[in-house]
Amino acid sequence: PVTEQDKPDPNRTGADLVESSKAIARRAAEITQRIEDENKRPRKTFLSPATREVGYAIYYKTMQRRIEEIGTLNFPQVNGRKLYGELLLHIPIFQDGSIYQKDGGVRVEKSSGNAELDKAALAIVRRSAPFGKFPSNMLSSDKDDVWVVVTRFKFTREERMEADMRGTAQ
Repeated sequence: PVTEQDKPDPNRTGADLVESSKAIARRAAEITQRIEDENKRPRKTFLSPATREVGYAIYYKTMQRRIEEIGTLNFPQVNGRKLYGELLLHIPIFQDGSIYQKDGGVRVEKSSGNAELDKAALAIVRRSAPFGKFPSNMLSSDKDDVWVVVTRFKFTREERMEADMRGTAQ
């Protein structure tokens, strides 16, 4: 039995069908291109203190110490005045320990409220890199994979810089 849905729409012409087909083909091409673009990007893995594996914890500690040393030695100041505050940074790292620069590289996730301090913290991380090759248990099969560490930075009145690796991944 032929239902109402099966009957051809007398208001539709061959031109309508061609236009619909073209629109569908365009959309399919856009989707295919988007999938290809996404597949070219590195896979990102977020590291947080909840990650308990020994290799990760050791890498974290080493990275934290390096950033704190560089940050304390290069304590931020403007016109001889020290800058104090706290901010959250997003640090994407390749498996060789270098910073992943695409998609903005290191960026401020939560500002200190002081643009100069935020800028100084970004410079400290860049100056601290590279952080060293990942241990074997952190390596993935694709060399272009990126690990993201979200870190809380504190510039204290004791003129120390503290990198709190307990910052939450977002």
